[in-house]
Amino acid sequence: MPLKVKICGLINKDSVITSINGGASYCGFILNYPKSHRYIYDISKILYLNKINRKKCKLVAVLVNPTNADLNKLKSINFDYFQLHGEESAERIKEIKINHKIKIIKTIKIKKKNDINNYLQYQNIVDLFLFDSYGFEKSKKFNHSWLKSLSDSNIHWMLAGKIGIDNLEKVAKIAKIIDVSGSLEVNKKKDNKKITNFLNKVKKINYENKKKYSSN
Repeated sequence: MPLKVKICGLINKDSVITSINGGASYCGFILNYPKSHRYIYDISKILYLNKINRKKCKLVAVLVNPTNADLNKLKSINFDYFQLHGEESAERIKEIKINHKIKIIKTIKIKKKNDINNYLQYQNIVDLFLFDSYGFEKSKKFNHSWLKSLSDSNIHWMLAGKIGIDNLEKVAKIAKIIDVSGSLEVNKKKDNKKITNFLNKVKKINYENKKKYSSN
C-alpha cells in the first residue's frame, strides 16, 4: 500500500489546490477551535470545497468536542469525514455518526506507550484512527515506533506528531497514512513550496517502494 498524506490546518484556497494537485489524499480544516491560528472563522469562505473531486482527495472537518450547533453549521459543505480531536465519548461519536451519516476519524493522544490501547473503546464505531501527541496546536514528538505493533492489525489508522520531510522516510516504514501540518508552514501559514516538496518526496518514496517490491 502506498504512503498516503493528510494535510491538516489548511486555510487558503491556493494551498488546498496545491495539496490536491500534489497528491494529498486528505485535506483537513479546523472549524470549531478559535484558539488555533488555523481556525476558519467563516465557513462560507470554503464553499468551493463542494466542487472538489472526491476521487482525488477526501475532505475532513477537524472538530474539538463539537456541540450539535457546531455540527449543524457544517451542513453547507459535504465533508467526507469528521475528525474528532477532543474528549468525545464512544456514545457521543456513535450519535454524531448516525445523525450526520458521515465517517469518523478519532484522535488518540499519545504520551506513553499504553495510551495506544485507548483506541479499543472506539474500535467498532470509528472508521479511521489518528495517533497524535498531546500537543495539539504545538505538536510534540512521541516514539512513533510504538505503533509498529499495529502494522499487522485490522484497524485503519494514521500517524501524526512532528512529521516533516527530514524524518519522512523513517515514518513511512511505520505508517501507511500520515498527517502533517506545522512542518509545511512558514510564519504560521501553509507554504506552497513546502507542500509541493513534501508531496514530491512522498511520491519518490512510493515509487522506490513499488520498484523494490516488483523486483522481488
